[in-house]
Amino acid sequence: MSKPRIPSDIYIIVDVEFGGWNPLKHPLIAIGMCVVADSKIQPLDYTVSFPFDIEDFEPNTREFWEKHLPVLQNLKENATTRSKEQVVSDIIAFFNRVIDQFPLKPGSGDSNRKIILASDDVCDFLWLDTLFCTYGEKPSRFYTSRNGSFGSQRVLELEDSAAYPHKFFHDHDPLNDAKNLAEILILSSSS
Repeated sequence: MSKPRIPSDIYIIVDVEFGGWNPLKHPLIAIGMCVVADSKIQPLDYTVSFPFDIEDFEPNTREFWEKHLPVLQNLKENATTRSKEQVVSDIIAFFNRVIDQFPLKPGSGDSNRKIILASDDVCDFLWLDTLFCTYGEKPSRFYTSRNGSFGSQRVLELEDSAAYPHKFFHDHDPLNDAKNLAEILILSSSS
C-alpha cells in the first residue's frame, strides 16, 4: 500500500453500514462521509440512514447487529424519508460542495492535487456503486481518474488501524467511523 499523499490531496472518507454482503438482496442501513484536506478533518460531512427491517439481514450480519442494537436502533429512528433517488442527488451535491470548497485549479500549484474517495472496506464502494447505478447515475466525474483530478482507492487497511488503537474506535455509526478512519489517515500520513 502506498503512503497517502496528504496534505496536497483531498480525501472523502466513506463508511457504509449494511445488512449483508449482497446489495441486491440485503438492505443498505446508512452512509457516512467526511472530508480530509490540509491535513485535518474539515467541517464538511454527510450522513444518511435508511429504513430497514432486521429480518431482511443476512443471518451472520443480523447476529452481528444484534450485538450493536443501540446503534442500529438510532440509525433506524433517524432513517430518511427521502427516496433513494433523492439521496443519490444529495450525495452528488455533497461531492460538488467538496469541489467548490477545495477547487482543483490548474496552474495554481495544485495541479497534482486529487480528490480521492477512500474507505477501509472495498464493500463500501460496491454499495455506493449499486446505489448510484440503481437509483440514479454513476457520477463519472467522481469515479474516473482520466483527467487526474479524482480517483477512488482503498487506502486504509485494518493493519493501519491496529497501529493506532488509542485513536480507532469503531462504533458502527457511519459518520463516527468515517471520522475515526480520517484520523488514522492523518496519523499514518504524518508518521
